[in-house]
Amino acid sequence: MVVIVNSPVGPRRVHLEDAATLIESLVPSWSSRGIDVDVVISRGSISSEVPDVVGIKTRRGTMSGRMMLFSGGWADFEFSSGLGDDRLRELHPLSDASVHELATDLLDRMSGSFDQFAPSSRPDATV
Repeated sequence: MVVIVNSPVGPRRVHLEDAATLIESLVPSWSSRGIDVDVVISRGSISSEVPDVVGIKTRRGTMSGRMMLFSGGWADFEFSSGLGDDRLRELHPLSDASVHELATDLLDRMSGSFDQFAPSSRPDATV
């Protein structure tokens, strides 16, 4: 599912079009692994074609993840296994030069976290 929101974020420093394409290309693969995916694209105005925020919200069972890239120059990353207070939260600087590499790295980490915290991969999990 793609959610488009219209809200101003601030001065544009980073162009996010390629990141939006990257995120949308991963949805079928993640969905096939049982991960629910919502792609978030926010534009400054209804007529704007250029995104101010591009991100992804994911969940599988009790696990959830969120990554948002902001054209103002930063990225938010969160992941929770749903096992108590283990939520990981990070803030990263973002530039045009780093947007694709950082988005790829954070999306790979989120994908791997779903596998790492899957009940069958935890030593304390009961089957």
